[in-house]
Amino acid sequence: MKKRNLLILMILVGTNINAAIFIKTDKGYIKQTEELKGSLNNILKTLGYESNMYYTYSNSEKESDIRLVCFKNLTTDIICVFTENNVLDVREQEVKVYLSNFDFSNVYSTYSREEDLKEGIERKNLSIEFLAEALKIPYNINSKDTMLICNNFKYNLYFKEGYLCKFESSDGYNSSAKEFMEQNPDYFKIMKLFAQEYWGKDEEQIKNELNVQCEALYNIPDGFENEYLDRFSLKYGCYNFKIVSVLYYKDKITLREFKDICHSNVKFISTEIIEEQELYVYEYKNAFFAFLNDGTLATAVP
Repeated sequence: MKKRNLLILMILVGTNINAAIFIKTDKGYIKQTEELKGSLNNILKTLGYESNMYYTYSNSEKESDIRLVCFKNLTTDIICVFTENNVLDVREQEVKVYLSNFDFSNVYSTYSREEDLKEGIERKNLSIEFLAEALKIPYNINSKDTMLICNNFKYNLYFKEGYLCKFESSDGYNSSAKEFMEQNPDYFKIMKLFAQEYWGKDEEQIKNELNVQCEALYNIPDGFENEYLDRFSLKYGCYNFKIVSVLYYKDKITLREFKDICHSNVKFISTEIIEEQELYVYEYKNAFFAFLNDGTLATAVP
């Protein structure tokens, strides 16, 4: 194993780190002269950052003395840089070269952001000062029970006694849709166009469909390479991910949701009585779905 990969592995698994640390300041990168021992979490905690207040990036493909870069969560603001132990200084250009392949949305996904926020709520350690500074949101320093609007990621952040207590999406999209939109903006627009053709100007239904389909996409094995997708291909190169998830991976769906996600392109087949229960059987692309009287899915047959 290459030396750089070994160091990164040691950092990630929590082994004591033997590396030089350079703190990012307005004057550049200043080498930490005080010896900091322990795991990455312990070192960052000494610098004032709990585990849900930062994320890391490493690029083992780059020939560089830099081994790891730590960022303040929700931002691309660098906290510090880890290098080989014998490095005396780090220049801005070196860091830029090391980060040349850095992609924020891939390195620090929507899922990771929301997990950090949830952990902050549980631990009560994300203060209004920390988040307002990180997200560059103006706030009243005398107001501890308030809400901040995060336009960067489309969240409403709620604070009680000065700490984050709740957050919610402000644009109507769930975490799966947000993440897919960031990572695949062109295809997301195609999915939205397909939804708009059916729902017209009903933004709530359009967003609901995109939320459902993106969540299903992330839940099915192999994503776009899933073996069953072609059977449920749609217009513009879209797919009915939700139906694949229901049909082959035991996902849940109601009759109303079934009709909506299939754009009413379903055919009522029959009413059946099985074990004294009335079932309503529908067909969609040669697959069969039986629903109970209350709209609950009873069974699905490919």
